[in-house]
Amino acid sequence: MDKPGEAKYGFTRSQLTEGFIKLKNLGVKHFGLHAFLASNTTTNEYYPELARILFKTAVELNRETGAHISFINLSGGVGIPYRPEQNPADIMAIGEGVRQAYNEVLVPAGMDDVAIYTELGRFMLGPYGCLVTTAIHEKHIHKEYIGLDACAANLMRPACMVHIIISRLWERKISPATTNMTLQVGFAKTMINLPLIACCRKLTLEIWLSYMTPEPRLCNGL
Repeated sequence: MDKPGEAKYGFTRSQLTEGFIKLKNLGVKHFGLHAFLASNTTTNEYYPELARILFKTAVELNRETGAHISFINLSGGVGIPYRPEQNPADIMAIGEGVRQAYNEVLVPAGMDDVAIYTELGRFMLGPYGCLVTTAIHEKHIHKEYIGLDACAANLMRPACMVHIIISRLWERKISPATTNMTLQVGFAKTMINLPLIACCRKLTLEIWLSYMTPEPRLCNGL
């Protein structure tokens, strides 16, 4: 998702100027810019580069149309590492890069009143979270069970970790086997099928630990 020409969103550069002029003639007093270019980037350069492009565009539009641009929304795109070998984004370095771009582009143009918006939901919440649910059933058999109004479908993000853990086990060349196993996923329980993957008790512990940490880590001894 890093090719603007293939996106269904937004205007072309010439359409921006045309749109600003039309809206200004209709009485619009304040404008904003927003861009969505990439998703889940973990490089520190992406956000400052995008900010600089939008800042320069804002200066050009202000000069071409006289429109007052009150905010620039940099959108999201700052990601999180989903695999152990990936490096996390340095949010302080990213913020500093955006600040430098702001001071070098907008401030000299007399546009230092422009507000900056972001949409960093994945970066802020991706590695964390909790499941809030209600107990609605009791079952008394060989063990005591409490049924909830939630299930594994409410934990789809952590479910991605299962695939990663299984892939790492496969890379370790553990003997293939086919099994059904019950996973304790937070407060939910689900049955999954693991074809061609070795069955061992530590796998359950390994997947469970992957939900407790931002990054999955293989248990010693596997």
